[in-house]
Amino acid sequence: MALVPTLRFAEARRAVLDRVMEYRPVPEVESVGLEAAAGRVLAHPLAADRDYPPVARSLRDGFAVRAADLPGDLEVLGEVQAGGTFAGEVAPGQAVEIMTGAPLPPGADAVVMVEHTVRDGRRVRIERGAQAGEHVNQRASEARRADVLMPAGERLDYAAIALAATIGQARLTVYAQPTVAIVATGDEIVEVEASPLDYQVRNSNAWSLAAQVRRAGGRPLVLPVARDTLDSTRACIEEGLKADLLVLSGGVSAGKYDLVEPVLAELGAEFFFDRVLIQPGQPLVFGRARGKFFFGLPGNPASTMVTFELFTRAALELLSGQRETRLPLLWARLRADFHHRPGLTRFLPARLDEEGGVTSIPWRGSSDVPALARAN
Repeated sequence: MALVPTLRFAEARRAVLDRVMEYRPVPEVESVGLEAAAGRVLAHPLAADRDYPPVARSLRDGFAVRAADLPGDLEVLGEVQAGGTFAGEVAPGQAVEIMTGAPLPPGADAVVMVEHTVRDGRRVRIERGAQAGEHVNQRASEARRADVLMPAGERLDYAAIALAATIGQARLTVYAQPTVAIVATGDEIVEVEASPLDYQVRNSNAWSLAAQVRRAGGRPLVLPVARDTLDSTRACIEEGLKADLLVLSGGVSAGKYDLVEPVLAELGAEFFFDRVLIQPGQPLVFGRARGKFFFGLPGNPASTMVTFELFTRAALELLSGQRETRLPLLWARLRADFHHRPGLTRFLPARLDEEGGVTSIPWRGSSDVPALARAN
């Protein structure tokens, strides 16, 4: 493994993006109803089935008028509400009472808000001027028929579901969700339901990873724990490589029983990096074996969670068919002094408040799950 590079944070993330984009297969597609489409990645673009809006509509409750008539005292011909139409035409000196969302009557070119009018029976007095198009959503101002409104490769959120419903798409063609095999490693690991001895830990990593996989759009497959033997580790890795992506936690440091890299090397793996200058999470492995990408994440819970979010999530989103992936990082003001040793990019638990300030959460290192749970 001496020839496998150590990378800085930005270099390692770029390596993941570049390699996955270079080698990723085209996912299969399937059709799902709107009730099951949220969180999936769109495989075929969404296009407008008609102009939006199909007619000019009012943006306010008020009166549809001819701007050239204002200010003035106008005859009220009637009213029009959303879901209806006005049969006549607005001539000079006339107005129509109109509700938000209602189509603009022929002849009118502006809407005056009801707050700026004085109604007196069949007449309305408007003492201010208006511009043509004021408070009017013009025909096709949102989209024209056949316009592509959302390209393939976008992950569908609630706004995208509203868009699909708006254009009459009750079913959507989406990419199949990648299956992600999850393997925790180590003789010290016991099942969640077990009563661990003092030297044992429950298998939290597999279940935190499963939650992260779902959140990133994959289908988690939790495999049995790989014990600290070559045979057990090899069997678990070979099974995991049948999935679309393999994620392991633990077994990637330089210890006597860290067997993940040797076994992967036996299986002909290509390693893109096996150490990143970050904390937590330095002994991070990324590569490809038997046509499948794999990540060997460090075994401490914080290291596992952080490295998944920084690197594995990006790979999974791209394997899901997304056109691009983003890591949201923001600037925030520290609420208290903070000290750390330079040289590594640090990712530490903290809470961001509504005013944009951030407070570091005291913790005892990468195994401090309670501190992680207090962070946001």
